[in-house]
Amino acid sequence: MLNRFVLLRFMLLVFFGLAPGDALAQEVCEPTPETLTSLFEPSFGSYSLWDSGLGEGPRQERFKSVLDLGDDTVFAAGEMVPLEGVTPIIMLAGFDRRGRVTWQKYHQVSAVTEVVKILKIGERIVLAANRHKAGETKNIWLGFFDREGAFKAQKVLRDSKRDLVAKDMALSVDGKRIILSVTVEKQMGTKEKPVLSKSPEIHLLDEAGKILSKRAYVMGANSEILGVSSGVSGADKTEVILASGYVENEVGKKTGWIMKTTADASLIWQQTFSRGQASQIKRSVAYANDTVLALGDALPVDAGTIGSWLMLLDGSSGEMRWQRFYNGAYHYSAIDLGVHPNGLIALMLQARVPKAEGEEGTKTPLMEVDGTIIGKMDYVHMLLLTPRGVTLSGESFFKGLGGEAFQFVIGSDGRYLVAGTAEVPHAEIYQKFAGMNEAVGPPAPAVSDASMPDKAKLTQASLSQADLTVVALPEAEVKAPEEKAANLPEAPVPEKSLSGLELLNKKVAESIETPEADGENDESDADESLHTTQDGWIFAGNGPDDYKDPCVKPEAVLP
Repeated sequence: MLNRFVLLRFMLLVFFGLAPGDALAQEVCEPTPETLTSLFEPSFGSYSLWDSGLGEGPRQERFKSVLDLGDDTVFAAGEMVPLEGVTPIIMLAGFDRRGRVTWQKYHQVSAVTEVVKILKIGERIVLAANRHKAGETKNIWLGFFDREGAFKAQKVLRDSKRDLVAKDMALSVDGKRIILSVTVEKQMGTKEKPVLSKSPEIHLLDEAGKILSKRAYVMGANSEILGVSSGVSGADKTEVILASGYVENEVGKKTGWIMKTTADASLIWQQTFSRGQASQIKRSVAYANDTVLALGDALPVDAGTIGSWLMLLDGSSGEMRWQRFYNGAYHYSAIDLGVHPNGLIALMLQARVPKAEGEEGTKTPLMEVDGTIIGKMDYVHMLLLTPRGVTLSGESFFKGLGGEAFQFVIGSDGRYLVAGTAEVPHAEIYQKFAGMNEAVGPPAPAVSDASMPDKAKLTQASLSQADLTVVALPEAEVKAPEEKAANLPEAPVPEKSLSGLELLNKKVAESIETPEADGENDESDADESLHTTQDGWIFAGNGPDDYKDPCVKPEAVLP
């Protein structure tokens, strides 16, 4: 009876000129409200168009932001810490279409704690960095550079009574204004029980960094704007600002928070999204048909691994249309979000190895000759989705003993440009095989977003192994618009160091396993001689193949 019904239905469809595929297409084009995807644990890394690591000896380097300037030119910015106790130095570099370094410059700005982001505004590159000098409030430094990294001008945003910390930066739709998300920190409570209060602000700046306006948002609890972007909304294509972050309740639980404002940062609507023990939204961007894409992460109730979380929201109200969750054996933290011109959605997740209870650090695995990874290591996971949130592909990128990414952009040719850092070995045995210089003192500790090193003087002796010239920028204590630019000599490009693990781990493993000539094979001595450091990491990944959305019908052409 069932077979007869199916046959009759098919004959009616054919008779009335209806194809069964239309019904199937309608079913496919209707997005699933919610899905949970468990990501596979990779054994091999994905191929990249090019991969470049910059590092020298025991120094700590990491790239925080990257730009595609066109003409096959990539501009990257980050931090370099020469030795322990020295504040980070701003590191700028240019790459050609094959990933080769064309220039590299270092700029010493006093009391810098971290580089936040770079943007191209007009013919200049603006760099935002956070600063904290002993005895002063935290402030934000804006530096302006040309395409080759030469310093041109600077501006400092400060408040004598409040700490200002930059979180993200974006351009207005017309590219003529800077949108800066700022966290205002205040020390409250008592000396015995201090309490740090955080509240968000949006600052609008002109091309020179002068404040045009700023708005504060009082949420009644700690809150931050972690990501900010601009876009258009509605049939009239009105410019809007999208801000994403979190708010905390009275007991300290974080809840994801998204806000839509006008071009002058006046509130239109806001929504909160609570997931698990804690959740936060890292990035949000305007999407097709007046919708909003939002990417964040959440810690589940059972205290398992952190999972990433993508939502599509109604642009007029902030109501959720669908959501996607991604988890697995690693912690998958949301890092960045991008949209291709054809509507495909690109996600960048940071995969971290979970630490066992009582474990101080993760083990550093090696690779086989064929590239197979033995054990677990931190890596970058890229996902490509359709406009309805269906996963098309996933890629895993590794570097050294573990890779970490901070930002990616989609280039003019559709490729991914990723800025990050890689943990690489630094030890006497590696120097022996790689021809590196002898180490001078212990390697500097890894740079942390929350680190604020004590004031330390940078001497030429501390840079003896760096083979570079560092010049200090003048202090920008005056906030007047008439600040003058300073001309700085260019720093020579240091020699490109070897990446380490990919070329050396086999020899190093043999060196560790083989007793020395004197018969000593002390395992503790081997552990003490093996250290790791951080190298700046920039790579270009393949963009998606040509994609035609089957759910978008072509416009009818009238005769």
